[in-house]
This record gives sequence, C-alpha cells and structure tokens, in this order.
Amino acid sequence: MTLGVQMLARFARPLSPHLWAARVLGLLTLMLNAALAAPAQSPLLNRAAKPPAPNVMITLDDSGSMQAHYIPEGVSTVNGFAVTFPSQYTHPNERYFMDIAINDPSHHAYLDAAGPGPAVVQAVKGDPNVFQRQMRSAGVNRIYYDPSVRYLPWYRPDGTRYANASPSAARWDPLLSDPSNTVDLTADLVELFWGGNAPTQLWCSAHDLCEVSRRAWYPGLYYVLKPGANPHFAASYDEYDINDPIRHSPATKDPARTDCAASFCTQAEERQNFANWFQFYRSRMLLTKAAISEVIGGAKPATAPRFGFASINTGSQMVDGLKTSVVRTGVREDSPAHRSRLLSDIQSTVALAGTPLKNALLQVGRYFTLEADNDAALGARSTGSPWRTDPTPSSSAAYSEMLACRRAYNILMTDGYDNGDPEVSVGNRDGSDGAVQALDPDLRARVPHLVDRYLAQRPFSDGYSNTLADYASYFYVRDLAPSIPNKVSPLSGDWADPHSWQHLGQFTVGLGVSGQLPAGTAAERQHTRTLLSSGLLAWPDPGVGGDGGLAAKIDDVFHVAVNTGGDFFRASNAKELTGALRQAMGRVSAAARTDAGVTGGGSIAQPGLLKFEASYQSGLWVGDLKAYDMVADGQGGGVFKAGTNPRWKASEVRPSWEARTMLTWDAASGAAVPFDTGMSSALKERIAGTRQTDAVINYLRGDPSHEGQSSDSFRARDGKLPDFVNAPPVYVKNLVNLGYSWEGYDMHVLRKASREGMVYLGGGGGFLHGFEASTGIEKFAYMPKGVQRKASALADQGYGADDKPHEYFVDGPMLESDALVGGEWRNVLIGTLGAGGRGVYALDVTHPAALAAPATAAPKVLWDFSEEDDPDLGFVTTAPELGRVKGKWYAFFGNGTHSAAGRAVLFAVDMETRQLHKLVVDRQGENGLSAVRALRRPDRELMAIYGVDLRGQVWRVDFDDKSEVSDWRIGFGGVPLFQAKDRSGRPQPITAKPALATHFKGGQVLVFGTGKLLEEGDLSSSDMQSLYGVWDRTDGLPSATEAPWAALDNQRVAFLEQVLTTASVDIVQADGSTRRFYQSSSNKMNWETHRGWFMDLSLPGGAAGTGSGGGQRVIHPVEMVDEFALFSTVTPGADPLPCESSSGKGHHFVLLAVSGEVYERPVLDINGDGLVDKADRWDANGDGVLDDKDGWAGGYETGAAGVGFITRAGGQGWEGAPGGSFHTAQQAMNWRTYCVNLNCKISDRVWKQIVSPPQPK
Repeated sequence: MTLGVQMLARFARPLSPHLWAARVLGLLTLMLNAALAAPAQSPLLNRAAKPPAPNVMITLDDSGSMQAHYIPEGVSTVNGFAVTFPSQYTHPNERYFMDIAINDPSHHAYLDAAGPGPAVVQAVKGDPNVFQRQMRSAGVNRIYYDPSVRYLPWYRPDGTRYANASPSAARWDPLLSDPSNTVDLTADLVELFWGGNAPTQLWCSAHDLCEVSRRAWYPGLYYVLKPGANPHFAASYDEYDINDPIRHSPATKDPARTDCAASFCTQAEERQNFANWFQFYRSRMLLTKAAISEVIGGAKPATAPRFGFASINTGSQMVDGLKTSVVRTGVREDSPAHRSRLLSDIQSTVALAGTPLKNALLQVGRYFTLEADNDAALGARSTGSPWRTDPTPSSSAAYSEMLACRRAYNILMTDGYDNGDPEVSVGNRDGSDGAVQALDPDLRARVPHLVDRYLAQRPFSDGYSNTLADYASYFYVRDLAPSIPNKVSPLSGDWADPHSWQHLGQFTVGLGVSGQLPAGTAAERQHTRTLLSSGLLAWPDPGVGGDGGLAAKIDDVFHVAVNTGGDFFRASNAKELTGALRQAMGRVSAAARTDAGVTGGGSIAQPGLLKFEASYQSGLWVGDLKAYDMVADGQGGGVFKAGTNPRWKASEVRPSWEARTMLTWDAASGAAVPFDTGMSSALKERIAGTRQTDAVINYLRGDPSHEGQSSDSFRARDGKLPDFVNAPPVYVKNLVNLGYSWEGYDMHVLRKASREGMVYLGGGGGFLHGFEASTGIEKFAYMPKGVQRKASALADQGYGADDKPHEYFVDGPMLESDALVGGEWRNVLIGTLGAGGRGVYALDVTHPAALAAPATAAPKVLWDFSEEDDPDLGFVTTAPELGRVKGKWYAFFGNGTHSAAGRAVLFAVDMETRQLHKLVVDRQGENGLSAVRALRRPDRELMAIYGVDLRGQVWRVDFDDKSEVSDWRIGFGGVPLFQAKDRSGRPQPITAKPALATHFKGGQVLVFGTGKLLEEGDLSSSDMQSLYGVWDRTDGLPSATEAPWAALDNQRVAFLEQVLTTASVDIVQADGSTRRFYQSSSNKMNWETHRGWFMDLSLPGGAAGTGSGGGQRVIHPVEMVDEFALFSTVTPGADPLPCESSSGKGHHFVLLAVSGEVYERPVLDINGDGLVDKADRWDANGDGVLDDKDGWAGGYETGAAGVGFITRAGGQGWEGAPGGSFHTAQQAMNWRTYCVNLNCKISDRVWKQIVSPPQPK
C-alpha cells in the first residue's frame, strides 16, 4: 500500500507584487522560527520550583585489598567454566598482588605481611602458561588491559585532564612525578627496580604456586580470550604485545576506540592506550579513583549535586563541626574550588587497613544529622548543617536557608567484607516500626496515601541485629532534620522511596564481589526483591562464618540499598564502575527533579463500573493506569463515585517484554510491522541508531537486561510503564452510538457492546497502549512514525536531565468514531501526538482480539502520517473529526502548531484509499489550524468543517455536496467567518476545540474561547483572552460568498458583550470547604443587530472588560449540554518558591451558548448541599433578601487541576424538577432546569480532557 498526498490550495484574491515579496520574506523567516520553536516538553500548569541540588556523599573503601590488581576473588565463572582467582581466604601461599607493585608505603603500595614482597604474575612472551594468560586477559581478570576500551587520564582537580601517560616512563602512581618511580613499558624485557636494586619477587605461575626468584618480564603483554572459549586452554587466547610491531593489537578496532584514526590501532596508539591503563587504571584503587574522578569531573555545573567525600579509614578530624573518622569533605554547592578539594582528597587517598563498613555508615549518617539551631538565644553554634544552602559552620546567629525538600544520599563503594563493629549498637533497626513522623499539609494534599512512618515488613526486615542494613536503616527511618517541614517528594516505581521526612538514601557498589542472592542486573535485583517480599527468599545472616558468611556480607551491602530506596550495583572494571556511578547519579538527579507526589494524568469513567485513572511522576518519568470501582456515594439517586483502592494497576500486570504485541509503522512498505529485532535494518536504525541497535529495540519493548547493569549505558527505569501526562485515556466499547441510519449500523453498535472493553492511552515511552479494561493487562502497543527518530533518547542514562530533557511522545488526544470502510462498519481510533511530534495515525479497534494477536494486529493500523509525508503537518493537539461526505468517509484535522511554513492547513484522509489530502486555508506566517469541528446535516452527512487558528481566525470549508477534495472550497469567498481580536486589535489565538450550538433562528453558533499554553513563553502572557459565540446563519446550505463582517476592522461591534461583574463571594460548602463564585451578566441579545456575543476574561477586582487578562485563557475543549456551553479557563501560577509548587488557578463558566448570558435559574449547586434551589444564589445587592434582584452564579474558581461538570447523586432541580447532570455521555435532558456538581476533577493539563470529550453525533 502506498500512501499519497494531494494538495488543494485556494485563495480568494491574487496578491500584489509587493505583498507577495513581503509574504515570501515572512515565510522564510517563519520557516527558521518553526525549526527553532516547539511546544514545551514538560507540564506547564502544575510546575514545581527548580529543585535544590541533592546532597551526595561518596564513601570510598580504602582498605588494603583495594591495592589488588585483579578482580574477582576466589572461584568465578568465565564462559561457563569455573576459574579460581587468587584469594587470601583459600590458600596460605596466595597474595593480594598478582601484578607489578612496589613494596614501599611512600609509593602507596600494599604491604604484604605474609611474604618477603609482592607476588607477581609471570609475563613471558609465548609461554603457554594458562595462569599467565588468565591473569593478563580482561576476559578473565576484569581489571587487566582491555584493547576494546579507550583509557582516558583522570580529571585533574582544576577540571582539566592529566596528560597522557608516557609509554616509556609510565608512573607507578599518577601523583608521583619522580623519574625513579616510572617504568619503561616500551622495553622488551625489564626488571623491577627501586633504590638501584632489583629485588627478589614471588613470581607466580598459578594462583597457589609461586617461587622466589629474580627475573625479567614483558611489560606490554596482554591476551584476548576468544568468545565462548574455555579459559583453561592456552589456545583459547590470542597473545598481543604492545612492543610487537605486528601483533600489538587486534586487527579491527572496537568502535569505542575513538583514539585510533583508522579501522585498526597503530602500535603508537596501542602503546599510548596501554600506558594510560597502566598509570591510571591497573589496580582496584586506581580504577575506582578514575571512575569517581570521571563522574565528579564530568558533572555539568548546572546540574551537579552537592558532593561530599568520605573514606572508611580516614582517621579523626573535624568536618563542619563534627568530629568524624570517616567524612573528609563536607557537602557543598558545586564550584571550581570545591571540585578541586574533592578530587585532591579522592586522588590522594591511600589504601591501607581493614574494612569497617558499619562505622562508615554510622559516621556518614551522623554527618547528616547536623542541624544548626534557629534559636538565637542559645548563642553561637559551632556546627553547620548539610541541609542548609551553605553548610559551613557559622558563629553568627544568622544562618543560610534550610531547604526542606532537599534529598540526601550516600554512595558506598567497597571490594570487601565488613570486619569491624562500631561503638554504637542500633539493634535490629529494620525489624522494628519507625516513629510516626509529622506530615506536611501541603504535600499531604497533593500526595494520596502519604506514609507517616517506616513499617517493618518484607523485603526490608530480617531477624538479625547490627547488620549493615540496620545501620543504614537507622538514618532512613529517622527524621534527620526535625526542625524543618517534611517536604521531600516521595518516589514511586520499582525502587520506591515513600518517605517525605529528611532521610539518607543509599546506593551501594560491590567491586568484584558477589553474594548469595542474584543481584547482578536490574532484572535480577527486582526479581530477588519480589521473592523477598513474598517470603520465598530470606536475607542471609551476615554474621555467620566461612565462605557463606562472606557472601552474606555482600548480600548485606545489597540489603542496604533495598532498605533505603536506593540501588545496588556490581562492577568489575573501570567501565562498569563508572557506569554504576552514573546510574546512581542518574537516579539521584531524577529523584531530585521529581515534583511532589504522583501527578494525575487523565481519567475516564466506564459508566457504573470502573473509573480509569492515568498518572505520572516527573523526574523519574514513570507512570501507571489504575482502575477504581465506582461505588455509590451514599446520597442515593444511583450515582457513583470512584472507590479508594484500585482494582488493578496496569504496571503490575504488564506482560513480559518478550510476550508483548507491539507494532510500528514501516514507511518503506506503507504498513505496520511488528516492533522487534526482526524489523528491517533501515527501520531499526531509524528508531534505535547504529550502536547497540537490537539492544535498544528490546529496551523499548521493556527488556530490563541492559538497564541498571553498570557496563551498559541504558537508563534504569523505576517502573514498567512510562509517564502518561497529557493524553487522555479513551474507553472503547459501547459509548459511541452516532445514530446513523445507514444499513448495518445498528448491528455494528450491538456487536461493539458485546466485545471486551479496552482503554487506549498514549504515553511517554513512545507507544500508544491498549489495556484490557477488566484486568489492566496490556494487549497491544503501537509506536507511531512521528516519534520513531527520537525514541532512542529514552535509553540514554541522562534522559530527563537539563542537558537531555524529558520529551513527550504519544501525547495528544484521540477520537473514537465509526466509519464504513471496505464495505464493513469499523470502529476507528484516530490519534494525535500532541507535543510529542508532528503526526496523526489511525487504528481499526473493532475487534480487540485481532489487535492483541501478533498474526492479525498489523493490518489494524490503517495509516500513519508525519511531517515527512507533508511538511505542513505540525504538532496536532486537538482531536480530529471523522464523517461521511457524499458517501466517502474522511478523517479531518488541522495541521496544528509549529509546522515548517507556519501556515494554516486543513488535512483530510480518505479512509478508503488512505490518501492524505490538504487544503491551505491561510498562507500567513506564524499560524496553524489548531482545531476543527464538523457541521452535520440532519441525515448525519457532513456539509462543512469549521477550523480555528493561532491568529484567532474562524474558517469554514464547504463541501458543496461533493465527495472529491478538489471540489471543496473555503467558505465566505476565501476569508474567515470571524477573527477574534482584543480591544487593542491584537489577534487572540484559538487552540481549543470549539463547540456548535443550534440557533433557534437558523444556522448555528460556534462557541469557543481564546488563549494558548503550548510554549514556555506562554506562561508569562497576560494578554486579554475572551469567550465567544459566533452566529453562522447558514442553515443547511453552503456559506455565503462573503463573510458578514469581512469589511469591519473591529468585528466586535456586531457582537453583544457579556461581562464578568465585580460581584464574587466565597461560600462555605456542606463539607466545610470554601469555594469562590462569580456573577456574569445576562445582557439580552437583539438578533436583528447582533451576530454573536463575547466576554472578556477579566476577573472581578481588576479592570473588568478593559484591563489585563491576568493570564486567564481557554485551552480545553468547550463542551455542550443541550443549550449550555461549559467553558474551562486556566491561569498559570507565578514562579514557585524553592521547595514549593505552583498550579495556578482554574475557572469554570456555565453560559447559554447562543447568547453568553447566565441562565436565570440556578444551574450550580453553589452551597454543596446536594440541592439546586433558591438557596443557590447569594445576596449580591446586600439587602439581606435572596430574590430576583440577586444574580445567579455563572462561574466559579478552582485550582488549575479543576473540578468538573458532573452532578452529585441525589441532586434535585428547581421547583421540584429532578436534578439533571452534565456528564461524559452527553445525554440531553428534557427538563428546563439543570444542576452541576462542583466536586469532580476535570482537566489540569494542556489540551487534555479528563472528562471524556463529547462524541460526534
């Protein structure tokens, strides 16, 4: 199938030459602007202040074992074969050193007390000795030189890198510049010298076989283990020597070796890389310093955390007023001076002594309990506080601000096993419930089910006392800064951190060590957590002796992370350790960016059964879809509300990544194909890039094997589903009945009602998801073409940071409708990408089972268009329309915003041929057709399409009873029906979908509001915006040849003005809450002179009607119920203060659509008593009597989250008429009185409706 594009561009009159030149120049300028501008990629209404930089203490194990030149220890598995490494625990002759070292404390060498000197692995070129090959191959000894890795010098304290090592004079230690402390790696044979002597060494030919002798060695020798080969055979290795002019490196370089100019590495390039490894990476301590230096030195100043540094054997000193034997440098805001001190301390650390990890956790935790007293009467304080902006101790009574939302973490790196007990016992801390903590009222209002204490339960608790996990838990369950509010944002996801009080989270890294419990990858850790939570596994006792106790000590390091909302990583070389630290820092940064609480996305109710609620958490960018039972609200009347506990969470029942049915569009074939590694190479590279292509594809499918594994660069995801922000969920089963009288439609409606219900929802993971409504199981997912090219960004470790910011993907509204295609009635879902991309797509969702089955799913994707098919296609942020035009079915949508040329274009897709057509309605720049609304005849055929644009223009496209696009025309002689302008003559943008109301004198009234909230710059706009009702008197006929007001500069003169009066009142509701209501006018229309109405959105108390709009605007679709128009306006809030959020304000207005006046009977239950009666007004004139001299409420104030137009159960109408409801099914009511309940949330996001949008009729 080939999808084509046809274009029809019509203009009312030719342009003069000078106007044409001006237009061309304007278009060129606009094309440049369009390339630069785009919708904001994070929520604009609910905004949080830029979070304070988190506190991050880096704690380094500086025990003697960190001098070792090999990883791992003991028995390990290589290619499925057991290999025994040197270990101090299994044989008396084994030594820590299995490579070159200097037995001199001044050279930072480990002193081997068990023998006459360091033990060295033999290095004889051509020798078939297997131990030599194992220990000098990175495939076995993970520390040793790996020719596939580029080794860079460390970062200096000044932020530059050290110079490359000299191959002929490589330093034993990067900080020692004395020529006597170097070795010539370019020599064929060398001896170990210092002090003019060649000492006797223990030269080892096996892990337990060493002999005392004096011999020379080949310093540039290394081996590459063949893939899958048995590591016990000499033939399994390829031998290389940097001093061999031929076999100095593999024939083909690894892509990571960007230091090699050609497809292979020259001898000089290989020597240089080897020398850098030798000088900066050859031991555990060196590579750890390299990894830490890489993370700190490479951190961007704008996003760097407040680093501190600790080492477990520091010795007693004072840091920020605390006497400590572990902390060396207190946390500080990032600065060149602080980085210099940090890196100097880290790089000068000497590895000696034991491994007192418990004391390290105790001392670091104590540092985070430092809190300056605010009571000046207590006198000067000698301690600082890590919670303050400036933690420096001060002798002044004035202290810098303590930010209550700042997060704090410790990152502990160790290669060994805890072997010391501190002087303080904490008992079985994780086995006891924590104390109840005070909850911040504001945070509690935003976060449902906020926890107020730690509960001792699986997988956290165990039966042992004074474990590492107990010491870590001690500083996690306590409030470390009780004098400030508890405003730390709780985190959801797989590694949830629900605590809002100031506490210390922990990330731990095991360097070359393993425990009994599987924890090497993110998937293994999550599975182990699941088994621990269920009781099928238990934490081992780290206090037992023997090898089992040693492994349990590493499990205890893992346990630390589980108990404190962090994570555990295993690393075996510099690349993996750097990756682990970056993973940890990515999690820390994401957590710090998280808004307070889980923020609601859209929701929709399945009448009488379930409510489906989407959510997301910024920073972590994870989300969920939950279903809640609809339960009776207790007031009678058969109306329900959502229950408290979800029936299901889609994140908990998502199929395994291998079993998911996932599709995407293949432009080459013009059809959908399975989204997996079987796609064509061109399509895979389009989506995933050229590096690790298949791994990225599987990652996007949900494969966790490359996340949280420190050697890989994929972002660790804290949940199984992505963020669901702007796209509203759509429940698809039996809600759409368009009343068509055409043959077969009645049976189609019956068949739809008998199928399984589905919930469709677009998300930030690149897919539209289809969930089974009864279970929450994902049955289907589709990646539209318009997001393919940016999907690989989701795998980037830094995704969501300032330099790699969050992006929207499948983020726009959808339309469910019916169409007769190919002789069959089909239920069609037409989706947009919103701010996620320039694209629109369509699915046949008639049979959910066909979508769920891989063999039948692909043909159900009908078409998919993006800006690659037509550059006029921009970001479409409103729902399309679908209908029949003289027997042919078309989908209609405006081209949206930020298209290449910035003009307003109507697109139409022939549902039969799947061909894309377009009609250019306006060539002016900086424009776009933002929304469309279909005009239908009584027989349900379409007669015209209305379109609104960013210049405030209302267009009409007439079909003239013609089914071919080439016969359609722009109404009113090619000019707009109307243009919205404020009193100063400035165009008012229209971005929300308008509504249509039938006019009793014939024709229809197009009802809409103006305003825009798409870009960051829109937040600061205070331009006056307005509500409008524009009467198009065309009644069942094509439009007139000219617009009735085309000649008027100010078209408002033909419109009746309604105003927001200065009257407003705060009314206490029945539940004790207070809500503000407003009056608006009931000016009467003269239909002989007026052609519509308008109302400026100037709130009472300001310069009503003339002054600034204060930022109030309409960004949500107008909804119609009978003759009422329901408007939702929003006003962005001010920039939030530190640790605060700002959600702005919302206002709702219920007005008669044709006149804009307030209905002179109550329609709002303003006192919240469940009745709509005479009491639902207020004494506006102050005479003490509620009578007709007092007006009726036309609007009310909400938060930006809004409340909706749904009646409470048992609502009763005026003068005994039963209470009606404005609700999602849009059922018309025969009573002349209406009531609206105020306690149901509606939209709080751009272009998204939480209440289901009206379906086409």
